[in-house]
Amino acid sequence: MLSLLKVKEIASSREWHIFVGRLDPSTTAEELTDTLFANNISVVSCKPLKKNADWHNKYAAFRVVIEVADKDRVFDDTVWPEGADTRDWVFASKRT
Repeated sequence: MLSLLKVKEIASSREWHIFVGRLDPSTTAEELTDTLFANNISVVSCKPLKKNADWHNKYAAFRVVIEVADKDRVFDDTVWPEGADTRDWVFASKRT
């Protein structure tokens, strides 16, 4: 059967961006990366988010980029400590 779809994927789009938060404030990017590697999740980058408000000091939060092949595995509850917040990264559109 011939596909009539005219929508195509971007060939170079092999990364998935996620937010990880509500972790102990002493958590480092290296510890988070090691945890993900131990769970067979390939990390491209892991960067802590800036703490712009006093309440941000209660937790550690990160922007993590993983291989797209691991996107389902990264949301498995067994990877994370209870209470951790993991979700897709939301990109804000630039207003012109």
